[in-house]
Amino acid sequence: MIEHVLPAAAAGAETTADVDPSAPDFLERGALAPRTRRPRLTEFATGRSCARTALRELGAPAGPVGRGPHREPRWPPGIVGSITHCPGYRAAAVARACRVRAIGIDAEPHRPLSPRMFARITSAAERRELAALPWTGAHVDRIVFSAKESVYKAWFPMTGADLGFTDVRLSLDPLRRRFVVELPAPFAPVRGRYAVACGRIVTAVAVPADGLR
Repeated sequence: MIEHVLPAAAAGAETTADVDPSAPDFLERGALAPRTRRPRLTEFATGRSCARTALRELGAPAGPVGRGPHREPRWPPGIVGSITHCPGYRAAAVARACRVRAIGIDAEPHRPLSPRMFARITSAAERRELAALPWTGAHVDRIVFSAKESVYKAWFPMTGADLGFTDVRLSLDPLRRRFVVELPAPFAPVRGRYAVACGRIVTAVAVPADGLR
């Protein structure tokens, strides 16, 4: 799925099979607390394994991908990227910073949000626009949630600032499975893509290297 949502300048890797966190090639073990539970170890190790695979696909050194003070991935110099996971799925995407300023990906189970949650993550104007679109069985509320999660995953490493769900405005194109997000100034709107398959949603957004107004 990841290959359907990434821009040409990015490389990605995904898996539905977890790696063994006790294996010697789990290079980032020291980034987690010693008493981290095994499910979290497995999730973390598999995400980092995807990250190293994506780095190799990009032609970049596939060394350890550590963790920053806000739990964000620490990429090699000159690389931007994002890691995501949901039940039964892990993925990573990377790009060279000279071509992409920031990238964000997200994976979610393809099931609806509660009406209360949907109201929290969207504006009234967004809900009116979404209600007028032609939908064919996709859970639009979860797609919007995932798309905005992707935006945040690109935004925070780029700015170091928080970003609320309603701090951006999102427009969806369900026929092309694409979306446009209006970011706070000075950033220009960014474009993203989504895919729905196998009971999950995957979204991605990339901020171009020249993505300022």
